[in-house]
Parts: sequence; C-alpha cells; structure tokens
Amino acid sequence: MAIDATATSVEPTSLGRTLLAVGIFFLIPTSTILILRYYPRLKHHLFDVDYGLMLIGWMLYVAVSGIVARSVFAGLGTKDENLNAYLQNDGRKFLWCFQVTYCFSLLFLKSSICVTLLRIAVIKTHRIIIWCTLTFAILSTSVVIIGVFLICQPISTAWGHTGTCAPTVVIASLGYLVSAGAVVTDWICAILPIFMLYKSNMKLATKIGVSAVLGSAALASLCTIIRLPYVKYYTTIPNYLYNVANIVIWPIVESGIGIVSASLSTLHKLVSSRFHFDSTEMSKRRKRKGDAKVTPDSTGNGTAGKIADTIGSIHVVQ
Repeated sequence: MAIDATATSVEPTSLGRTLLAVGIFFLIPTSTILILRYYPRLKHHLFDVDYGLMLIGWMLYVAVSGIVARSVFAGLGTKDENLNAYLQNDGRKFLWCFQVTYCFSLLFLKSSICVTLLRIAVIKTHRIIIWCTLTFAILSTSVVIIGVFLICQPISTAWGHTGTCAPTVVIASLGYLVSAGAVVTDWICAILPIFMLYKSNMKLATKIGVSAVLGSAALASLCTIIRLPYVKYYTTIPNYLYNVANIVIWPIVESGIGIVSASLSTLHKLVSSRFHFDSTEMSKRRKRKGDAKVTPDSTGNGTAGKIADTIGSIHVVQ
C-alpha cells in the first residue's frame, strides 16, 4: 500500500532497519576503544599527529552514523512504492550528505593509519612506500569529494531541485574510485608491517602478534570488496534509495572495523598480555641513558624499538 502523499517520514523496512542497527551498533565499540586509547594521553598532554587525525576521523564517523540513522526515516532502504515525491527527494539529500561526510571521514582515518606506520618505519624504502600510499589515499579521496560537489549544479539538483547533473555512470565511477583507493591503502598498510618486522630482533611470537594487530585493518578492506558489486546501483533509477542502501551499509562496517583495528595497535596492555611484549623495560633503559630517541644500538633494532615505543606509549604514561 502506497504511503500518504503528505508524509514527511517513513517507517524503516527490513533493509532500512538493518542499516539503522548497523550504524548504531558500531558506535559502541569505536567509542569505547577511542576512550581507552585517548584518555591516558589527554590526561598527560601527549597527543601525536596520528591521534589527532584518528579523532577527527572518528568524529566524522559519528556524524556519518547520525546521517544514516536519519536517512532511513527519509526513505533510504525503502522501495519506491512506499515513498512519495517529498521522501524521494529528502532521501537523496541525506544520501548526498552521507557521501560527502563518509569521504572526509575516510580521508582522516586512512591518513592516521599511514602516519602511525611512518612513526614505526626506519628503512627508507618502507617510508617511501608509506608516503606514496598516503599521497594516493589523499588524492583519490579528494578527487571523489570534489566530484560529489561538482556532479550536480547547483548541488541541490542531486535531490530534485532544478539544474543539471552528470550521467549516473559518473557517480558510479567515483564510487569505484573511492573503493579502490580504500582497498589499496588497507592492504599496503596491512602487509607492510610484516616486512618491517621480518628482520627485527623480536621473538617469533611477538612478530606474529604485532603483525596481526597492525594488519587487522585488512578486515576492513573485505567490506569494501563486498561493496563493489553494489556500486552499479548508482545507475539504477527504479527503487534507487532501496538499492543504494546496500552500498551505504558496508562503509559503516568498513570504517568501524578500521577504527577499532587501528586503535588496537596502541593499546599496550592488550598486546603485552597476549604476546609478552615488554616496552616498559626498553623505556627505562632509554631514560637511564638520557636518550629519548629510539636507535638500533639501544633496542637491538630500530624498527623493533619504534614499534615498542608506539605500541607501548599508553603504558609509559600510566
């Protein structure tokens, strides 16, 4: 049965409810782990660049979740037969807001992960790879953001106002670009730590454990890969808001997993309790020597020392 022509909101359907539940659910673990990660550092006034980038990315992620929660009541995830003209346009407006906010969130989250790896890397080749990855992530995401702003002129044309828009294949192409950029960045940031640790003076169990924590962000890329087949729905007009909900749901999962995975690498107690990684003793040695900088001589290996310093930073300030 068709909805009332004067309705300004809609009761979410099964897909809309799923989208709403996923958006709310991932706010819990991401918020919890961010509190665990940031409280000690804020308390002791220790705040690095990657922490700032992650915090901004998380705040934008919260905004994304809020937009999605509102959009399901505006028609996202609902078929055309249950939407009037107002809801068709309102749903598209919130979809546009989601696209822009998500891309900005992705930009800061990926940058944070790359900057964290730059703090660890000591070999020139590794640093070059990370810088190239960071540059690629920034450029690919920036192109998509600019494209979303320019695809319809004026912007309000995207949700039913008078104006002109580029063919739907353009927005689909932008969807593929941002997905490809996310996958490439995730996998490089997941695989590179394995090579960074390969020749370090760590126990095998420690290498495996730290690599697993640093590389767990690769799980996020699986969500992006799952999303790829649905990007074609940007070009499908019938049941548009229903179909694109399949695209929207996966970025929420992807970013949620990414935030949790990236933050795990800095929770010293979790890592040390599982893999017996003791950075406290290393820190004490550095203090006794009056050397605040990690060097190969003081740790046995520059990469191992920097990883110990990065992962153990929270424990040091407690």
